[in-house]
Amino acid sequence: MKIEWIVKENEQGRRLQSILEKSLGVSHRLMRTLRDENKVCVNGRFMNFYEQVYQEDHIEVILPEESASVQPEALPIDVCYEDPYILVINKPAGQLSHPSARERNKSALAAAGHYLLSEHLVPHCVHRLDRDTSGLLLLAKHAHIHHLFDLLVRNHQLKRSYMAICYFPSHLSLHQWYTIQSRIAQNPERPSKRIVQEEMGQEAITHFFILAKTQQAALVQLELETGRTHQIRLHMASVRMPLIGDRDYGQLSLNDDESSFYTKMASRQMLHAYQLAFFHPVLEKSVCVTAEPRSEMIELWEWLGGSSKEIETKNCVQFDTNDKVNLLTGEE
Repeated sequence: MKIEWIVKENEQGRRLQSILEKSLGVSHRLMRTLRDENKVCVNGRFMNFYEQVYQEDHIEVILPEESASVQPEALPIDVCYEDPYILVINKPAGQLSHPSARERNKSALAAAGHYLLSEHLVPHCVHRLDRDTSGLLLLAKHAHIHHLFDLLVRNHQLKRSYMAICYFPSHLSLHQWYTIQSRIAQNPERPSKRIVQEEMGQEAITHFFILAKTQQAALVQLELETGRTHQIRLHMASVRMPLIGDRDYGQLSLNDDESSFYTKMASRQMLHAYQLAFFHPVLEKSVCVTAEPRSEMIELWEWLGGSSKEIETKNCVQFDTNDKVNLLTGEE
């Protein structure tokens, strides 16, 4: 894989190393490898990293080849977007994003690894989805590209949007944004799970919009400001709106009869990552990828009395930070 860069007017006279670090986001470790292996050319010739470059100079960086740490597997894969640097797939429910210590096979990462075998590229998960959450998963085709997209995640510049079917408390209004802001920590009794813990937890902020409702449930759109483990599932349960089918957190705010009814209604939590939006750090363009909810989610919504038209992504709305209610404080 290679990355190409045309030196801009405001980069005129800078050292090559500065362009690599600040414009291309090359880490110090990768910089040493590129220097030692002569992997950077300017206008077709190798240059000392301390030499100056000028406007319209053509920089070509050949990224070192990688070996896979996850064994590729010939599994079905639904590719929604692809360019020379990244891959966005629509992960089905029931599949791990990345192998775990207990389960090494049949992950989305292994499927992507097989898909990229012919290109001799190794995929890296930029973020993850829970096993039973369906939807869009972003993978980088090289560790350096993963590093660039990880910076987007850390700076909250990778916008992830979700749709869910959940229990619906009757006091909330349709077509209104709500915000949940409470800190999340690891559950000391069950380390793989999370709890709301204001003293020791990490800040977590979830926004949701009620798109439609039936007598028994609500269809909601969710936008994240943070990306904590199990954030959506825990936050929604904490305000008495647990996701239908969520056996880990569904019992937190409902009585035993309600919890039993809503957790057994579906084989998995009804959560789908329907959209990813970001500014591509290599191609320097905006990218927005969308995937419609899976059939089992549509069928459940119809069974609950909703319409298949209501659960289409075209009904989702732009998040407005000035039009929300904080569910913990009641403030607008």
